[in-house]
Amino acid sequence: MRLLLLTHSYAPEHTPPQRRWTQFNRYFRSLGWEVDVIAPVAHEPQGRRTLDSRAAGRSFRPDSGSSGDRILRVPYLRHPVTRWGRLLDHCFSAGASVAAGVLTRRPDVVIVTVPSLPILGAGYLVSRLRRAPLVVDMRDAWPDIARDARIVRSAGRGLRNVATVNNGVDTSVRELLPPPPLDRECLNVLYLGNHGESQRLDLVIQAAALSRDYVRLTMVGHGVQRRQLRNDWQSFDITIPSKTYEILAVGRHVTAVLRGEARRVIEESGAGDVVAADPEAIAALWKDLHADRSRLVAGTSGRQWLEAHADLNGLSAAYADLLRSLTPRRNAS
Repeated sequence: MRLLLLTHSYAPEHTPPQRRWTQFNRYFRSLGWEVDVIAPVAHEPQGRRTLDSRAAGRSFRPDSGSSGDRILRVPYLRHPVTRWGRLLDHCFSAGASVAAGVLTRRPDVVIVTVPSLPILGAGYLVSRLRRAPLVVDMRDAWPDIARDARIVRSAGRGLRNVATVNNGVDTSVRELLPPPPLDRECLNVLYLGNHGESQRLDLVIQAAALSRDYVRLTMVGHGVQRRQLRNDWQSFDITIPSKTYEILAVGRHVTAVLRGEARRVIEESGAGDVVAADPEAIAALWKDLHADRSRLVAGTSGRQWLEAHADLNGLSAAYADLLRSLTPRRNAS
C-alpha cells in the first residue's frame, strides 16, 4: 500500500495533526507500507520559520521522516497570528500542495487531514488528478464547528462512507508522573492547549483571580484569542480536546469545563472533576482541591481507561483495515 498524506502541519512541529499522523504513519510503516507526506515548511505556531533550516525543511526538497516516511515540503506564507492571516497562509500552501501532489509517486489512497479547509480542496484535486480514492480525516466536528462559528449556514450533512477512528495515545512512551505533594502552599493549575476563540479562557482567568490567594495559573500554548469567546457551540457536545488523552496518560487531575462526549471520558475514567462553565464554580472547586489535596491523586485510572478505549495500536490497526477496504483489487493480489 502506498499512501499520500496532505496536511497543513507535520513534524518537527508539535500540533494535533502532527501527533496523530506521526503515530499512525509509524504503524503503517511497520506494515511495510510506503507513506508520502506533503506539508508546508515548518512554521507553526508563530507564522514564521522558528527552527533551523534543516529541521524546518526546504520547499520542494524531499526529506525523510522519523519512521521512514517521505516528506515533500511546500512553501508557506509568513503571516500574523490572526484568523485571516492563517487562512491566507493555508490557502497559499494548499495551492502549492496540489502542484506537489503531482510530483509524488502515484498513491493507492490520498488522505487529507482537516480542519484546515483549504487543504481539503487540495486533497480533493490531488485525488482526482492521481485517480486515487480520497480519505478525509476530520479531526474536529466539522462541519458542525463551521456552522457554530457562522462560517456556513447549511447543515452540511448527508455524507456516506463515514467511519470513526478516535484519537489515542501510546502510554508506553508516556511516563506516569508521581502524585503531587500533599503539602504545598498553593494549588498549581496548568492550562495546556490552544488559545483560540472557543476555549473560554476568560473563565479560568477569572477563576484564578477569585482564587489568587491559593491558586497559581500557568497557561501554555498558542492561538488566536478574542475578547468575546463562546461556550455555547453545540459541536462541543461531540468533540474531545486532544490534550485530554495526554493528561490521562500522565496521571494528573483534570479540572474539566466540558460537556457531552468529553465530559463522559472524564467521568468514566475517574481522572478529575467536571465543573460548570462559571468562574465562581471553578474557583470553588479549586478551593476544595486546595483544602483536600488527596483529591488530586488521580492514580492510574486514566491510563487504564486509555488502554481500554484509546489504545493507539488498536486504533492504527482499525485505520489500516479501513484503508485496505478502499483498494480491494490490490489487496486481493
